[in-house]
Amino acid sequence: MKIVLRDRSLSEDSAMRWKPVTKLQFVYLMLLLMVLPQGQGASDELPDSDVDRLTEIAGTAVDEAGNAVPNAVVEIHYFDGSNPQRKKEAKADSDGKFQFSLPIAKTMLAATTFRAQSDDGSLLTFDRISRDASSQRPLPVQLQLEKTRPGTIQVVDQDNQPVEGANLLVQIGAYFTVDAFATSVPGQYTFSYPLSSGIRSVIAWKNGLGADYELYALSRNQRNDQNAKVPEFPEDGATLQLDGAESVTFIVKDGDGKPLADVEVYPWLLQKESENDQVNLSFGQTNFVEKTGADGQVTFDWMPQWQKSPVTFWLSRDGFVHSRGNYFPSKGNKKLSVVMNRTVPIRGRVVDPAGNPAPGITVVANGRGYATDPGRERVTTEHDGTFEMQVPGEQIYLLSVESEKWASDGVPTFVVNQNQPVDGVELRLRQPTVVTGRITDEATGDPIANERVGCYLYGTSLNDMEDVKIANPDGSNLYVRPMVYFSTQTDDEGRYELKLGNGNYSLRPPQRAKSVEFEVAGELE
Repeated sequence: MKIVLRDRSLSEDSAMRWKPVTKLQFVYLMLLLMVLPQGQGASDELPDSDVDRLTEIAGTAVDEAGNAVPNAVVEIHYFDGSNPQRKKEAKADSDGKFQFSLPIAKTMLAATTFRAQSDDGSLLTFDRISRDASSQRPLPVQLQLEKTRPGTIQVVDQDNQPVEGANLLVQIGAYFTVDAFATSVPGQYTFSYPLSSGIRSVIAWKNGLGADYELYALSRNQRNDQNAKVPEFPEDGATLQLDGAESVTFIVKDGDGKPLADVEVYPWLLQKESENDQVNLSFGQTNFVEKTGADGQVTFDWMPQWQKSPVTFWLSRDGFVHSRGNYFPSKGNKKLSVVMNRTVPIRGRVVDPAGNPAPGITVVANGRGYATDPGRERVTTEHDGTFEMQVPGEQIYLLSVESEKWASDGVPTFVVNQNQPVDGVELRLRQPTVVTGRITDEATGDPIANERVGCYLYGTSLNDMEDVKIANPDGSNLYVRPMVYFSTQTDDEGRYELKLGNGNYSLRPPQRAKSVEFEVAGELE
């Protein structure tokens, strides 16, 4: 079905039926497209600019009884939108109060995490800002510290002899880590963690000896099993065995063939045959990072001999495309060459419906090419509405804005070739077209509540673009077309809402049901 919106006064109801893949016998979808008229449900005012604005946080550290924890040390981990995760530390006053004033990106606020510990180390907590965080500023935060319990890890080599000087990391929940420290007992390490927090994994590694880990979580195959029991960290501690290592060297060069220094490299996933799942080293990324030297080389001397499946390493450096290198243990190739190309700038501006500069608007680029990883970048416009973003070259891109109040009709798909900056891009804001609907079980009439609804905006495919070419070194037959993904969730009545600009869309209902293709083509003026 195709629904075309041609003017601001038009609204159209349509219905369709399909047989989904799972659970539901039939689903009924009602799709309504309408444009919000001036002054009804949408504001003509631009959102306040976040340019040069700091996020103020005012917090209090308390114990389990609600009493202030004086002199608590509070760490905040945050993203500013243009750099890797950053860390800042503050010390609470005698009343347990602390403050931060930081350039936290609006879109990354929910990824902000805290670690707070009493000055004697007996109380500890980990916490994060909720997705529905208050809009109040300063943002109020209360961190409740709780008593800790000790944990121990024994590290031995392949001959079961204690290993001293090993590196250890303990994952608490999905987002947090604590370090383990050597004790007076050879090969024994200890750490502390909050009583209510579960240990997800422990890992040890040392150059020349290898690595080992244990997981305390359900494997992917067990997560839907209601009777499966989550393994717990042993009360008497864990034992990790480093039973041999391989050396893996990366040789990194730029697009001109010159050695590239200061590239951060780290491995992603490891798995030993005796474990039920992989260990994802991203949770402690900074602990595993090594940098290339002036010769563009870096060596990992602790890759475990038990690793049989391929390992992806991530490589990053400012001004260059985030890249990956793959190590295949079975092939025996322990020297890997990676070429990192420079990013290419896209420059432009965002204007409001009257053509005035629009500051503080989030602009998102979504690319697609023959490379494994599609280009994606997000920036915020400056005071004069201008923006500049750095993206991988040899891809075709769609630009869009992210805003609760505004939409853009997008920029026609355009190409970004290597070493060829793109200038003069303009995005014009308008009130969004609101797509609303309701999803029900046709057999019972019951609403399909609290389910995710996805929606894709499609750009022009490379095949349909005249005189446009991008690099395809492997001769891939991949169908290249950029897209933007939107999502929402049905409410208790099965209703959903999406705010969109002009374009061709594919609506993806829940339960893997058949998608609905439609077009938004309505102008406000």
